[in-house]
Amino acid sequence: MNFKGRRLKRYLFLKRKNVEFLGGIEILMPDKLLGWVASKEGNLDEVRLYLGEHLIAKSPINIKRNDVNKTFKVEQNLGFNIIFPEIIPKDLRDLEPKLIAISYTGNKTFELNSINSSLNIKRSIKQLFNSNLLGAKGHFDGLVNKKLTGWAGKPNNSDNLFIWMQCKGQTPIKIVCDIYRNDLEKEGINNKSGFAIDINRLSKIYIGKEIYFSFDENGLIRLPQINSIILEKKDFINQSLRDFKDNNNLSLIDKEENYLEMPDDLKGHWDALEKFNLELKEIEYRLNQK
Repeated sequence: MNFKGRRLKRYLFLKRKNVEFLGGIEILMPDKLLGWVASKEGNLDEVRLYLGEHLIAKSPINIKRNDVNKTFKVEQNLGFNIIFPEIIPKDLRDLEPKLIAISYTGNKTFELNSINSSLNIKRSIKQLFNSNLLGAKGHFDGLVNKKLTGWAGKPNNSDNLFIWMQCKGQTPIKIVCDIYRNDLEKEGINNKSGFAIDINRLSKIYIGKEIYFSFDENGLIRLPQINSIILEKKDFINQSLRDFKDNNNLSLIDKEENYLEMPDDLKGHWDALEKFNLELKEIEYRLNQK
């Protein structure tokens, strides 16, 4: 397989003479790792995840990746998908993670890293395995009826998860996933694991900026989504306060009709009340756990 050319050099940020393989980890999620890899030495067969010397999970390299094939003009199936086990033994969680691509016939191995330079894959895996997020699933559906909508939860677990709304340059906003949805049973997820954020609650600073959601506060483990969501000015339409069947389920800012038109100082007070309201929900959640 020929890996020469400027496109590859730009992609890997490496000198040509040092290029032995291309690809790596693309996406880290609470239940799996996704990526692709190819070697100029020949076909690679499998990717393995180790903690120290302990094999934790593995995946064949056999997923078709049309985008990769088109970009680098190759035909092999180069993708992999490593599913994490539901439980990682406590005595292994702080061991050094290592991802190895191997060739059965060529006796070759390559240690993989993240394609995304901002993702420290080893540190992120270690943090994930020491958190309560291992095995969690979720999805950000996008903007639906003026609401940022999606879900997150853990299979066969009734506890509600907290996720984070992210926007570059803005402080992440903590969100509890506790809204009923009727489409989660097929995922084995508690039906009360949805979220829906009315964009009229948000400040005008989000206009023209991309919004996404993550399982972690740092924004490294993102909820999957199909399309990028950039809020436009036309999306922010002030609406009259709707009639709700259960007013007690509304957040403080949901009850305000014209949040966007408030003076900035009043918005600050209102946001503080909303934050306090969310903290009370979290305390209630923790108490219910105990």
